[in-house]
Amino acid sequence: MDNEKVFNEVSGLVNEMLELVRNYDVAGLEKFKADHSQGNHPECIHMLDSMIELAKIAPENEEAREFIKNEYTPKTARD
Repeated sequence: MDNEKVFNEVSGLVNEMLELVRNYDVAGLEKFKADHSQGNHPECIHMLDSMIELAKIAPENEEAREFIKNEYTPKTARD
């Protein structure tokens, strides 16, 4: 697989994951984790678990919503 194809595939997965967390889509994040966790590094699995927990509390927690807005929204979309 050439570098551009790998980059595009990874970019697509990251964008999908970030969109799910920005929408507080817990079920979508859990499905994403189930679909993509096979053979992944433990830190990647931990990151997905953290995003799932954050998405769970965000609807009721302003601090979590602000964190998602500041950390998981592209800067150009925030400005």
